Amino acid sequence: MAEFFFIGTDARSELLEYFSSNRSFLPFGDTLPTANRVAFSRDGKWMAWISTDDNTLWRSRVDGTEQVQLTGQPMEVFMMQWSPDGRQLAFMAREPGKVWQIYVIGADGGDLHRLLTEDRNEADPDWSPDGRQIVFGRVPALMGETAESKSISLLDVATGKITMIPGSQELFSPRWSPDGRYIVALSLDMMRLMLYDTAVHRWQPLLQQSAADPVWSSDSKSLFFHTYLQKSQTIYRVTVPGGKSEQVTDLRDLHFADVLDYQFAGITPRNTPLVNASMSTANIYFIDLQEEKSQ
Repeated sequence: MAEFFFIGTDARSELLEYFSSNRSFLPFGDTLPTANRVAFSRDGKWMAWISTDDNTLWRSRVDGTEQVQLTGQPMEVFMMQWSPDGRQLAFMAREPGKVWQIYVIGADGGDLHRLLTEDRNEADPDWSPDGRQIVFGRVPALMGETAESKSISLLDVATGKITMIPGSQELFSPRWSPDGRYIVALSLDMMRLMLYDTAVHRWQPLLQQSAADPVWSSDSKSLFFHTYLQKSQTIYRVTVPGGKSEQVTDLRDLHFADVLDYQFAGITPRNTPLVNASMSTANIYFIDLQEEKSQ
């Protein structure tokens, strides 16, 4: 007779929404367990996300219905933004061995094309409120680009003309406010949030703090971001243009025994944070193998 004991694990992810009323996270829908880096259309009816399974881009109704896979392997998608009219998505992606590029695709999956023909990294595209321009930057060293200079640029969608925003050297990860007044960007050391006022064409410091993945509130009066470099993965909200920061939530509010970590995944049209939580459960199993006796 032989006895074996072994451990079986089950790893999974889940998209969760934070509710400040009781400081807890609850599942966001029943059909979006692999959704990460979520973006919502301006009318709040559609959402796009990146699958944690294979980094492909998907879109669906907010309730998870009418899911359509927009990209396939081997393309790896990192982030995306809806056009103001909800008809297109601009996103950054790369193929194996190639640099990050900016693409545009129709919300139905048609007309996939690159916006630029550069042979260097492009990153973080976002639309102007009228859809005529796309702001973009370059990737930081942690994503593989160290030799080239960094700055924030504007692309005229109709003509293809690129204009660098003055004073944006050594900044990356731009995000355009829904009302068009401001563009926020990160310093390369990810320790400062910088704010560009499109009315007076001037940059100013918004916040001196570890920050990553800024997301605008729907009313353009605040920004959400998280502390990527800290274990707590704290999510903050900062007022614009005032710069007053407040903690929204952190990993301690995830009251799930099997949660290992989470990633800030965006905010809902209700301006509530979303996270993609990594979960793992383990059980001990026993097998009793009895030898058959020979006759």
